[in-house]
Amino acid sequence: MLNKIRNRQGFTLIELLIVVAIIGILAAVAIPQFAAYRIKGFNSAASADTRNLKTAEEGLFADNQTYGVSIVVPAGGALIPTPVPVASGPAAGFTVGPQVAATATILGAYITGPDNAGRGVAIGYSLSNNVHAQANSVNPVAPAVTSGGYLAVAKHLQGDTAYATESLGTSYFACTNDAFVRVAGAGGATVPALPAAYTNPVLANTVACGGAPVLNWTQK
Repeated sequence: MLNKIRNRQGFTLIELLIVVAIIGILAAVAIPQFAAYRIKGFNSAASADTRNLKTAEEGLFADNQTYGVSIVVPAGGALIPTPVPVASGPAAGFTVGPQVAATATILGAYITGPDNAGRGVAIGYSLSNNVHAQANSVNPVAPAVTSGGYLAVAKHLQGDTAYATESLGTSYFACTNDAFVRVAGAGGATVPALPAAYTNPVLANTVACGGAPVLNWTQK
């Protein structure tokens, strides 16, 4: 009986160390890859929401010949104005998702601006979970009261890239800037200001995307 016990073979210490080392190497490779895939997914959500913003802006313009600003709708806040005079220019702040597209009876996110009579008109847009977005419109030139341009930005709170679009053309832009990520996540960032000379493309390597070091938007 004692001889049988002595003849049983197990793993040696060297073999166990080799297995542990292999597991460590696999983990060192897999964990960063997993994190990169998560960030890629977050960025994809922000990119898609940028396209939602553009669709909403162009829909508002098609119906009312004006672009608008994004509205932050707090819990218990007001619904789409019907009608209320709305000024063009910078939005009040970032709208943070998830947000459904607002209607006249459903609370949610929307873009609003003045029509030719100065009345508030609006269109809803959806926003993904943990994506924050903001759209600014160009101030009209008197005697016009409607806005002829916009600039919109969206970014996932856990992503590393902000995405932008503007009214002149169909281009989209991106900027990977950790400083922008931190500032925007704290709610202190704003969409880059619309230059006085509004040219196409306004963002391509001309406007800083915020934070330090200062980086420029690049066309996708």
